[in-house]
Amino acid sequence: MSLEKQREEEKKQIAEGERSKKEHDQLASDLSKIAGGYGRPKTEEEKLDVYRRMEAEQLGLSPDTPWEEIKKNQQRILDRFQQDEIRRDPTLAISVRKMEQITTRGDGKVETGEEFRGQDIDFGVALEHLKIHQDGEVAGSQFNGEIFRRSDQMKDLLGRLLPFRLQYDQYGRAELTFTVSHRERKPIGWTGVKSHEEIKRIFPGAVIEKQPRMPGGIEAEEQGIQGSWYPEMARNPETGQFVVARDEQGSVKNLKGKFEPLAYVAAIPKEKFQEISATDKITVIIQKDTKTGRPVILTVFPGENAPAFPTKIDSADYKMSTLGDTKETSFWEQHAFIQAK
Repeated sequence: MSLEKQREEEKKQIAEGERSKKEHDQLASDLSKIAGGYGRPKTEEEKLDVYRRMEAEQLGLSPDTPWEEIKKNQQRILDRFQQDEIRRDPTLAISVRKMEQITTRGDGKVETGEEFRGQDIDFGVALEHLKIHQDGEVAGSQFNGEIFRRSDQMKDLLGRLLPFRLQYDQYGRAELTFTVSHRERKPIGWTGVKSHEEIKRIFPGAVIEKQPRMPGGIEAEEQGIQGSWYPEMARNPETGQFVVARDEQGSVKNLKGKFEPLAYVAAIPKEKFQEISATDKITVIIQKDTKTGRPVILTVFPGENAPAFPTKIDSADYKMSTLGDTKETSFWEQHAFIQAK
């Protein structure tokens, strides 16, 4: 830079500095009036004008900047701050539209009782279980990995979504489903179950047919219902997992331990699968721990809260059936499992 240009630049900076000083001195004088040094402004308009000048200076704007421009600048700063926060934690872009409490037990009617506080909830078991739904890490319905990068982010999100006070139902549970919105309209995750109506609305060409929910069963008919029998299961005491029950000789203990009716399955092209299975719902199941008395989250998954699939259990120790005219049958007659083909 030439000496002449350098001097011109210095003069310009001095002039700007003097103008800035004058504006600052004027603002300080106005603020001193508010403090009582020279008496308070006489009208509300004068008070608002001093406040406007103060806000403008804080934003680095001219004291003559109109309110409309000041508000636009404030909003831009707020938007940038929120965007930075959301980049750090994408779950901050989620807000609740609705919360619903139902029960998938008994006749489906909820009777609320004992209260508990959201801040007392134990997330321990749920954080490990969340790996099942963590962006395809294991299997089943999946949360959106772009939003939920770590399972502990769900703990933080639920801390914001859950009301301060909640109530157990008559079974000692709180089965909650949140309908949420994402600021960038991203799906919260993908669910493997949708109603026939919703599937057809999104993809009219979907083929929904009845077929066995699980392979390997013995085809049969129970109470006029087509389905399959499956071997009786028992919990392995070492691993805690359910395995086929066997007798002392190692043979299958009971080939007809559980009967399941055929399930509706919607075959969807792979390119349409994410669009159809996308969900804006999060279901949280909370239960009171019998030992500690604390509320414990049993599971968290994307999608609506569905009752157990209809079944008939026939073992030596336990017999039950939810076949026929039950809430389980009613739900699964109107819903289908989504399968990519």
